[in-house]
Amino acid sequence: MGTLTSGPLSDLARSMAEGFGLRHFVETGTFLGHSSEWAADVFERVTTVESNEDYHAQARARLAGRDNVTLIHDDSVLALQDVVPTLDGPALFWLDAHAGGGWFGGADYCPLLGELEAIAQSPFQHVILIDDARAFLAPPPPPYKADCWPGLSEVILAVNARFRYDVTCLCDALICTPPSVRPLVVAFSALVRPAIDSQTGLPVA
Repeated sequence: MGTLTSGPLSDLARSMAEGFGLRHFVETGTFLGHSSEWAADVFERVTTVESNEDYHAQARARLAGRDNVTLIHDDSVLALQDVVPTLDGPALFWLDAHAGGGWFGGADYCPLLGELEAIAQSPFQHVILIDDARAFLAPPPPPYKADCWPGLSEVILAVNARFRYDVTCLCDALICTPPSVRPLVVAFSALVRPAIDSQTGLPVA
Protein backbone atom coordinates (compact mmCIF):
# COMPACT_ATOMS: atom_id res chain seq x y z
CA MET A 1 0.00 0.00 0.00
CA GLY A 2 1.27 3.46 -0.81
CA THR A 3 1.76 6.01 1.90
CA LEU A 4 2.28 9.74 2.06
CA THR A 5 3.67 9.72 5.59
CA SER A 6 7.17 8.67 4.51
CA GLY A 7 9.27 8.41 1.36
CA PRO A 8 9.37 7.94 -1.49
CA LEU A 9 5.81 9.12 -2.30
CA SER A 10 5.93 11.75 0.43
CA ASP A 11 9.14 13.13 -1.11
CA LEU A 12 7.43 13.33 -4.50
CA ALA A 13 4.36 15.04 -3.06
CA ARG A 14 6.50 17.57 -1.19
CA SER A 15 8.51 18.31 -4.33
CA MET A 16 5.31 18.83 -6.30
CA ALA A 17 3.94 21.18 -3.65
CA GLU A 18 7.11 23.24 -3.56
CA GLY A 19 7.88 23.17 -7.27
CA PHE A 20 4.43 23.93 -8.63
CA GLY A 21 2.83 26.06 -5.93
CA LEU A 22 0.29 23.48 -4.74
CA ARG A 23 -1.17 25.09 -1.62
CA HIS A 24 -4.13 22.72 -1.21
CA PHE A 25 -4.18 19.03 -0.28
CA VAL A 26 -7.44 17.13 -0.72
CA GLU A 27 -7.76 13.54 0.51
CA THR A 28 -10.51 10.98 0.19
CA GLY A 29 -10.27 8.18 2.71
CA THR A 30 -8.99 9.83 5.90
CA PHE A 31 -8.73 6.55 7.85
CA LEU A 32 -6.99 7.56 11.11
CA GLY A 33 -5.58 10.84 9.79
CA HIS A 34 -1.93 9.96 9.26
CA SER A 35 -1.69 11.37 5.72
CA SER A 36 -3.57 14.54 6.66
CA GLU A 37 -1.29 15.03 9.65
CA TRP A 38 1.73 14.85 7.35
CA ALA A 39 0.09 17.12 4.76
CA ALA A 40 -0.71 19.79 7.37
CA ASP A 41 3.03 20.50 7.64
CA VAL A 42 3.47 20.80 3.86
CA PHE A 43 0.30 22.46 2.51
CA GLU A 44 -1.48 25.64 3.54
CA ARG A 45 -4.89 23.99 3.51
CA VAL A 46 -5.86 20.35 3.99
CA THR A 47 -9.32 18.89 3.36
CA THR A 48 -9.96 15.22 4.09
CA VAL A 49 -13.09 13.13 3.61
CA GLU A 50 -14.05 9.92 5.43
CA SER A 51 -17.32 7.99 5.15
CA ASN A 52 -16.73 5.74 8.18
CA GLU A 53 -18.01 7.48 11.31
CA ASP A 54 -15.61 5.74 13.70
CA TYR A 55 -12.51 6.52 11.62
CA HIS A 56 -13.70 10.09 11.15
CA ALA A 57 -14.02 10.53 14.92
CA GLN A 58 -10.57 9.08 15.59
CA ALA A 59 -8.99 11.27 12.93
CA ARG A 60 -10.76 14.35 14.31
CA ALA A 61 -9.25 13.65 17.74
CA ARG A 62 -5.80 13.11 16.22
CA LEU A 63 -5.94 16.34 14.22
CA ALA A 64 -7.65 18.50 16.83
CA GLY A 65 -4.75 20.97 17.03
CA ARG A 66 -4.36 21.41 13.29
CA ASP A 67 -6.14 24.63 12.36
CA ASN A 68 -5.45 24.23 8.64
CA VAL A 69 -7.19 20.83 8.41
CA THR A 70 -10.89 20.44 7.57
CA LEU A 71 -12.41 17.01 8.20
CA ILE A 72 -15.59 15.99 6.40
CA HIS A 73 -17.74 12.97 7.24
CA ASP A 74 -19.50 12.14 3.97
CA ASP A 75 -19.44 10.11 0.78
CA SER A 76 -16.28 11.15 -1.07
CA VAL A 77 -17.98 11.94 -4.39
CA LEU A 78 -20.62 14.13 -2.77
CA ALA A 79 -17.99 15.87 -0.66
CA LEU A 80 -15.74 16.59 -3.64
CA GLN A 81 -18.64 18.09 -5.53
CA ASP A 82 -18.79 20.69 -2.75
CA VAL A 83 -15.05 21.04 -2.08
CA VAL A 84 -13.66 21.34 -5.61
CA PRO A 85 -15.49 24.62 -6.46
CA THR A 86 -13.98 26.25 -3.34
CA LEU A 87 -10.38 25.70 -4.45
CA ASP A 88 -8.72 28.91 -5.58
CA GLY A 89 -5.71 27.23 -7.15
CA PRO A 90 -4.21 23.88 -8.12
CA ALA A 91 -4.24 21.13 -5.49
CA LEU A 92 -2.75 17.74 -4.84
CA PHE A 93 -5.50 15.12 -4.61
CA TRP A 94 -4.76 11.88 -2.72
CA LEU A 95 -7.57 9.47 -3.62
CA ASP A 96 -7.63 6.59 -1.14
CA ALA A 97 -11.33 5.91 -0.47
CA HIS A 98 -11.58 2.55 -2.20
CA ALA A 99 -10.32 -0.14 0.18
CA GLY A 100 -13.16 -2.56 -0.57
CA GLY A 101 -16.27 -3.96 1.00
CA GLY A 102 -15.83 -5.73 4.33
CA TRP A 103 -12.88 -3.55 5.34
CA PHE A 104 -14.16 0.02 5.42
CA GLY A 105 -17.71 -0.39 4.13
CA GLY A 106 -20.57 -2.80 4.18
CA ALA A 107 -20.43 -3.56 0.46
CA ASP A 108 -18.05 -3.25 -2.45
CA TYR A 109 -17.95 0.36 -3.54
CA CYS A 110 -15.26 2.13 -5.54
CA PRO A 111 -16.00 5.85 -5.92
CA LEU A 112 -12.88 6.59 -7.99
CA LEU A 113 -14.55 7.42 -11.32
CA GLY A 114 -17.05 9.68 -9.59
CA GLU A 115 -14.21 11.40 -7.73
CA LEU A 116 -12.37 12.04 -10.99
CA GLU A 117 -15.54 13.48 -12.52
CA ALA A 118 -15.93 15.87 -9.58
CA ILE A 119 -12.29 17.02 -9.82
CA ALA A 120 -12.67 17.56 -13.57
CA GLN A 121 -15.18 20.35 -12.94
CA SER A 122 -12.34 22.55 -11.70
CA PRO A 123 -10.68 25.08 -14.03
CA PHE A 124 -7.26 24.34 -12.50
CA GLN A 125 -4.70 21.70 -13.45
CA HIS A 126 -4.44 19.58 -10.33
CA VAL A 127 -2.08 16.73 -9.50
CA ILE A 128 -3.89 13.46 -8.72
CA LEU A 129 -2.36 10.52 -6.87
CA ILE A 130 -4.48 7.36 -6.69
CA ASP A 131 -3.46 4.94 -3.96
CA ASP A 132 -3.65 1.13 -4.17
CA ALA A 133 -2.91 0.90 -7.87
CA ARG A 134 -2.87 -2.89 -7.51
CA ALA A 135 -6.65 -2.77 -6.93
CA PHE A 136 -7.13 -1.73 -10.56
CA LEU A 137 -4.49 -3.89 -12.23
CA ALA A 138 -6.67 -7.00 -12.16
CA PRO A 139 -10.25 -7.86 -11.11
CA PRO A 140 -10.48 -8.53 -7.37
CA PRO A 141 -11.03 -12.14 -6.23
CA PRO A 142 -14.13 -13.29 -4.30
CA PRO A 143 -15.70 -12.27 -2.01
CA TYR A 144 -15.20 -8.90 -3.72
CA LYS A 145 -17.43 -8.11 -6.69
CA ALA A 146 -15.32 -7.49 -9.79
CA ASP A 147 -18.06 -5.54 -11.57
CA CYS A 148 -17.99 -2.89 -8.79
CA TRP A 149 -14.37 -1.99 -9.59
CA PRO A 150 -13.08 -0.16 -12.69
CA GLY A 151 -10.14 -1.81 -14.43
CA LEU A 152 -6.86 -0.09 -15.16
CA SER A 153 -7.84 0.74 -18.75
CA GLU A 154 -11.10 2.33 -17.57
CA VAL A 155 -9.27 4.46 -15.01
CA ILE A 156 -6.67 5.63 -17.51
CA LEU A 157 -9.35 6.37 -20.13
CA ALA A 158 -11.23 8.44 -17.54
CA VAL A 159 -8.09 10.40 -16.67
CA ASN A 160 -7.26 10.99 -20.32
CA ALA A 161 -10.81 12.01 -21.24
CA ARG A 162 -11.20 14.45 -18.39
CA PHE A 163 -7.69 15.82 -17.95
CA ARG A 164 -5.38 14.61 -20.78
CA TYR A 165 -2.78 13.86 -18.11
CA ASP A 166 0.23 11.57 -18.10
CA VAL A 167 -0.31 8.47 -15.93
CA THR A 168 2.60 6.69 -14.23
CA CYS A 169 2.36 3.68 -11.90
CA LEU A 170 4.97 3.64 -9.14
CA CYS A 171 5.01 2.66 -5.47
CA ASP A 172 1.48 1.21 -5.70
CA ALA A 173 0.09 4.57 -6.81
CA LEU A 174 -1.19 5.97 -10.09
CA ILE A 175 0.48 9.35 -10.53
CA CYS A 176 -1.65 11.55 -12.80
CA THR A 177 -0.05 14.84 -13.79
CA PRO A 178 -0.30 17.62 -16.36
CA PRO A 179 2.61 17.70 -18.85
CA SER A 180 4.37 20.49 -16.94
CA VAL A 181 4.88 18.15 -13.97
CA ARG A 182 6.20 15.21 -15.99
CA PRO A 183 9.91 16.12 -15.63
CA LEU A 184 9.54 15.83 -11.87
CA VAL A 185 7.89 12.41 -12.23
CA VAL A 186 10.66 11.27 -14.58
CA ALA A 187 13.29 12.31 -12.02
CA PHE A 188 11.35 10.52 -9.28
CA SER A 189 11.19 7.36 -11.39
CA ALA A 190 14.94 7.47 -11.94
CA LEU A 191 15.41 7.42 -8.17
CA VAL A 192 12.99 4.62 -7.27
CA ARG A 193 13.02 2.31 -10.31
CA PRO A 194 16.42 0.70 -9.64
CA ALA A 195 15.31 -0.54 -6.22
CA ILE A 196 11.91 -1.69 -7.55
CA ASP A 197 13.46 -3.51 -10.52
CA SER A 198 16.02 -5.25 -8.33
CA GLN A 199 13.24 -6.59 -6.11
CA THR A 200 11.30 -7.93 -9.10
CA GLY A 201 14.28 -9.47 -10.82
CA LEU A 202 14.28 -7.06 -13.76
CA PRO A 203 17.67 -5.97 -15.11
CA VAL A 204 18.91 -2.75 -13.58
CA ALA A 205 20.78 -0.37 -15.87
